[in-house]
Amino acid sequence: MPELRPVDRIEVQIIVDNSTDGLSSTPGNVESEFAFATRRRLRASSGRCLCCAVHGFSCLVTAVRGSERRALLFDSGPED
Repeated sequence: MPELRPVDRIEVQIIVDNSTDGLSSTPGNVESEFAFATRRRLRASSGRCLCCAVHGFSCLVTAVRGSERRALLFDSGPED
């Protein structure tokens, strides 16, 4: 296992994704975009604005030590 070394600073950039994908499966505790709209009496949709992501949490974590920078993208959604 590599040795853990102290860093000068950690930068965390939160990435916000407010899109949902009506074609993806969702767990039982998550309401799909189409179920949400149908429950509010949506009668028709053109489908022109379908997105390609699900709500979740993502951030870019960058560790800085001297002039060296290492970054890690952490991304999760409602699925296990």
